[in-house]
Amino acid sequence: MSEKPDFALVPRSASALEKAVPGAKRILSGMVADTLALVRKKEITKRRIVILDDAPEIRMILIETLEMFVENLEFVEFCDGHEALQELFRRLPDLLVTDINHPGLECEEMFRRLQERKANLSILVLSGSNKEKLKGRLREWPGLRITFLPKPFTPSGVLEEILMKLDLSVEPELQRYFREHQQ
Repeated sequence: MSEKPDFALVPRSASALEKAVPGAKRILSGMVADTLALVRKKEITKRRIVILDDAPEIRMILIETLEMFVENLEFVEFCDGHEALQELFRRLPDLLVTDINHPGLECEEMFRRLQERKANLSILVLSGSNKEKLKGRLREWPGLRITFLPKPFTPSGVLEEILMKLDLSVEPELQRYFREHQQ
């Protein structure tokens, strides 16, 4: 069997006997002192990001920027809305980064279909239009946590937004980088 076990054997500390209440202490004292406890190993899971934009250079900038600063990310790229939606129906990612306009399927229709399926999804919308112009299009969609970032964006600006959407902490060095590279 070549599979690695998903647990580790760890000796139980002697202090467990000392901290036990008197009745439990009697029971524990009858047990072997070096009883082994099963402790589940912490698995490092990759965060999955679906990127939908018809501009290959935008997808490339996003991926390269994220790979430079964040480990354990998996990217799935699309330039067509229908293809992206099929992937989202198959498996929801940790984050969807999308342009508001793309071939095949408009953003609002995608959001409507995701909402019908009661998807719980974090979304970062990138657009060249200003937020006021998009206000009606970016209405509240239950279950979809949508944030807007205008184009052109700085790599540090989009990185900061994505880290917040993924609920990843920003290290002090990265915070300094954000401050230095904001326009």
